[in-house]
Amino acid sequence: MESSLRTNSTTVTINRSGSRRWDAYKTASVRTPGSVEFLCNYWREEGGTDTLDEQGDTVLHFLAIYNNVEAFKQLIQRNLLSGDQLKEQVNASGDIALHEAARFGQKEVAEVMLKREKNLVSVRNKSGETPLYAAAANGKKEVFTLLTEYLSDCMTTRDDGCTILHAAVMGESYCLKLGLYIRKFLSWGMQVEMHIYDY
Repeated sequence: MESSLRTNSTTVTINRSGSRRWDAYKTASVRTPGSVEFLCNYWREEGGTDTLDEQGDTVLHFLAIYNNVEAFKQLIQRNLLSGDQLKEQVNASGDIALHEAARFGQKEVAEVMLKREKNLVSVRNKSGETPLYAAAANGKKEVFTLLTEYLSDCMTTRDDGCTILHAAVMGESYCLKLGLYIRKFLSWGMQVEMHIYDY
């Protein structure tokens, strides 16, 4: 039996035959003491590596999408979630949970992940996109600004040669585009104060 749920513009189909996986998916979207406890037990018993949908998303991906900060914090505080697991748990597109946090603009959960493992900001998916690219492409200014604090090179390219600046333009994120131009001038040694402007 399958169930479909909608998250922003994405339809997620979950195979309900493994009811614990279905419960893990549902629980990732709520923020109660009981839900955090369930997720910690699920992680401890199942390892959290099972994919929950046809895109190959795991519990970590859904925790990031739903900005479930408390669950992430508890998984880390209880030593259930390592930095390596944050880097290695990828979906079918090669995205880690930080890509999803960036794509959906979930700054708080992105901060928790980066405090655990700062090198997540450099992880590339199958298209060569970093989480910074995902934030720029989706116009998520707050997450974009956070990620720039961890990644000094904003001019990296994905596999097809597109830069983060291209992503900001294609996503019509013109305030990010202006910030990227300013950062590029800074890299050339010009004295410009870095701001991300709102229009």
